Amino acid sequence: MSENVIKKLLKQVSMYFSSGVIVTLASFLTFPIWTRIFTEAEYGKMSLAIVTMGLVVVISKFGIQSAALRFYSEFKENKRELDITFYYTTAFTSVLGISLIIAFVLLLIVEFYPGLQFDEQFKKIFRILPLLIIFESLISIFLLFLSAEQNVKVHSIIRISRRYSKMLVTLLLVLVFKQGLTGFFIGCAISDGLFAFILLIKFVLQGKIRLKNLSFSLFKESISYGLPLLGFELSALLLTTGDRYLIQHFLNSEAVGIYSASSNLVKYVVDFFAEAFRLAVMPLFMSIWEKKGKEETQHFLSSVLKIYFMIGIPIIFAVSFIGRDLLVLLASNKFEGGYIILPFIVSGYIIHKANFLYGAGLYLKKKTRTLLIIIFSSAIINIILNILFIPLLGLLGAAVSTLIAFVFEVILLISISFRIVNIRLPIYTLIKYAAISIVMVCVMLSIHNLGSTQTFIRIIVGFLIYISGILLLENKVRTEVGILIHKYFAR
Repeated sequence: MSENVIKKLLKQVSMYFSSGVIVTLASFLTFPIWTRIFTEAEYGKMSLAIVTMGLVVVISKFGIQSAALRFYSEFKENKRELDITFYYTTAFTSVLGISLIIAFVLLLIVEFYPGLQFDEQFKKIFRILPLLIIFESLISIFLLFLSAEQNVKVHSIIRISRRYSKMLVTLLLVLVFKQGLTGFFIGCAISDGLFAFILLIKFVLQGKIRLKNLSFSLFKESISYGLPLLGFELSALLLTTGDRYLIQHFLNSEAVGIYSASSNLVKYVVDFFAEAFRLAVMPLFMSIWEKKGKEETQHFLSSVLKIYFMIGIPIIFAVSFIGRDLLVLLASNKFEGGYIILPFIVSGYIIHKANFLYGAGLYLKKKTRTLLIIIFSSAIINIILNILFIPLLGLLGAAVSTLIAFVFEVILLISISFRIVNIRLPIYTLIKYAAISIVMVCVMLSIHNLGSTQTFIRIIVGFLIYISGILLLENKVRTEVGILIHKYFAR
């Protein structure tokens, strides 16, 4: 594979990673605040509302976003008869129109659905969701444009600014104006509305969005390509978050709160690197496929998957063995009961977040219906297992069910997608990373009696141990680090 492509990947991943760390830092800062201010039941209600918003936002995008990502390189390489402004305008107006309709339907459901009439707090929260859905849908398509353009700098600035704006406004409404859980969602709506407006002005002033350049034929093509992926995205959300509804049904809001606190902790830890990989890699491997073909794409994806697990495996071990201390430190003792599910959640989440790599061949060949069948089947298995296991095992049953469903998803993706693009990852490599991680954990657990700083010291020491092991056993990494050090001191 071309070294220039690898350098470009590493540069983009490092920028996405840096912005991801900064964004995740905001989540880590607010996580202890929300888990201490809100009760377990209120935190559970907040989580259910956020999950519901995520599901409805996916519906409001109607698969347009997936089509926009896939079609960008074709417009950029002048493989289409239409000007690229038709690409931007059609995607934007489609998402706007559909999100307005969906938001209105949701508002009607909120006002008349019997299940919400008996909990006034739930009803107040859900009345705010239609606005959030419109803003979130628009911001998502604007960020996708920036990602497709590989405009990493602006993408990162927007992500960071939006996250910290939301953090400040929600904290102001909850802590200063004492608006409680409702204030949290009002703050989110104010912040997202501002950023949706700013991004719209940016693309209009750049001449990329022109209402006269709306293409109905492109809209139909986008729907044809993206609609199966709408089912894919919905199924993916049900796969990752559908268990919250079943926990609420079989247990209660407090249980949802405890489960969500553990899940969110894992999500914050994993997403800071996994999202960076997804945002940087998907446009790149599609571009490589268009320009250089199958062989280069296979080499590229194999290298990326190796780097992904080089980072992911030590996270699985670290969260599994010191996650309890981290959970208590960040979420307080009232959420400590969720520590038992951490190993299952982090293992499944690491495996699942690489599905864009396992399924790369299906994306490239536009086999969206196959993707839908795989993810939908996994989601159904997850729901069935949750129905069986939650009454028997409680929260542990939900975590185990989701892990099994994630493994099932990966097996199906590999068995089908690898026939198109064969990604190679030697088992020896995984074993090597696991062995270094075991040494890392042993050293971390040997550190005792350091008070409130113990968890942080364990993390720092573990990081240094793992990096040392990688440098010792990975020749390529050692060579690259040596080159970087030489360049630094040669200035």
